[in-house]
Amino acid sequence: KVLPPDINVSDKDFTPVYVDDESGGKGKRNPASQKMGVIRFGLMAVRGVGEKAVEAVIEERQKAGAFPNLFEFCDRVDLRTMTKSTVEALIKCGAFSSMSPNRAPLLAVLDSAVEAGQQSQNDKRSGQMAMFGGGGPTAPRVTNVALPDIPEFAPADLLKFEKELLGFYITSHPLNEHQSAL
Repeated sequence: KVLPPDINVSDKDFTPVYVDDESGGKGKRNPASQKMGVIRFGLMAVRGVGEKAVEAVIEERQKAGAFPNLFEFCDRVDLRTMTKSTVEALIKCGAFSSMSPNRAPLLAVLDSAVEAGQQSQNDKRSGQMAMFGGGGPTAPRVTNVALPDIPEFAPADLLKFEKELLGFYITSHPLNEHQSAL
């Protein structure tokens, strides 16, 4: 089974990983929750995502752990190597699904997350955060902003994003809804 890319798990290339097997056969949840081997889509395979950006994401993830939300992602990853359009492509293909199952709210706050991340990074580079006892670069920043309550994209749009950015339909297929008729 091939899973979509995940900003907190995926490597540069396609990577075999183990995830909890939640199917106990015939649609029942397995009480033992065994591990199942899957292939996680590589971040480099996403159209519009460059090698420098992927290396910056992986380096930051290894250094400080998983990204809990989009704002912290934009704060921690060097936005000189990771452009807004790159983050947008990763959101659209589902790479941020471990943070939020819906892509529309993430895209709605993308501008403000990137802006806040750029401001924070500029402040760190210029040393402004350390002035007047305001803490250092490790001082807490606003990174836990609630996502807006907006409806998710239509399933057809989500599949279109996957096909456009990954070259494949990963989570489903447009003909699945017509399977009984076919």
